[in-house]
Amino acid sequence: LVIASEGLDDEIRAQLEEAGVAVLEESSTFPRRAAFMQNLGLILDAEDKATEFLEYEASYEDLVKERVASLAVEEKPTVFFEWYMPWYSSGCNGSYNEMICTAGGLNIAGDEPESSMALSPEFVAEANPDMIVRMLTFYDGEDLDAYQTLCADFLNRSALEDTTAVTTEQIYIIKNTVLVARRPIGLLYLAKWFHPDLFTDVDPAAVHEEYV
Repeated sequence: LVIASEGLDDEIRAQLEEAGVAVLEESSTFPRRAAFMQNLGLILDAEDKATEFLEYEASYEDLVKERVASLAVEEKPTVFFEWYMPWYSSGCNGSYNEMICTAGGLNIAGDEPESSMALSPEFVAEANPDMIVRMLTFYDGEDLDAYQTLCADFLNRSALEDTTAVTTEQIYIIKNTVLVARRPIGLLYLAKWFHPDLFTDVDPAAVHEEYV
């Protein structure tokens, strides 16, 4: 069996199948994650393990949803989310917008119709976000210096110098693996950053270690 992303080349798939190799094209990320895990449980004859894992993930996602459910709009911080390059963000149909909203934040680009797009520096400055969240990918590097470099970049952008996020240094860098492949952990980090008073008893790093 070859488990491939939904972007698998048709020619490669044909070669595999002609050689007698089964191919499953699927997404392991939200919103297909649960279905993918259930299908994998069926294929590997491990339905109980798949159910156990999904229930474990859901317990933390439900925790976040329950605690932010009663928040008024004015209690939610405005967030500038930056994807993998400067000013590139997530709109109303984007998965990162959904995560920000689920964690109790307000995406400044949440009304934009595209799922992903480049914002202008002026747009972000005028929105005056309370917080900045930047996703770190392997393109940026994976050591402490990579995190610090991205953080320093925001502090040095002239367009952002008067924003609340920069003046209060509410800038958070998060690994793409945690946002995508380990969604419940990403939600815990976002929720803790957005609403520390609601999650004083939650240690995302400890949960992450347990998760792994």
